[in-house]
Amino acid sequence: MKQPVKEVAIPVTKEKWTDEEIAHLTLGIKKFPPGANERWKSVASFIGTKNAKQVIAKAKEIQARQQLDVEAKRKIEEDKKERQE
Repeated sequence: MKQPVKEVAIPVTKEKWTDEEIAHLTLGIKKFPPGANERWKSVASFIGTKNAKQVIAKAKEIQARQQLDVEAKRKIEEDKKERQE
């Protein structure tokens, strides 16, 4: 049985991010895991060009996009299985 498609609003940051800044964000999130003292300030400092609020917004945007990718892949696999039956 096909499920209705969910519409999800992806938060989009207003500031432009370079590939280098995104790479530093990824590294910073790994370097300062959840529970780290002042995590987002530390990640922002690690990036060097963004503040904590900007870092949080971009992390949420990336997480939402990744979740949509996972859901889309799951949907494709479900559709393949249905066609084979």
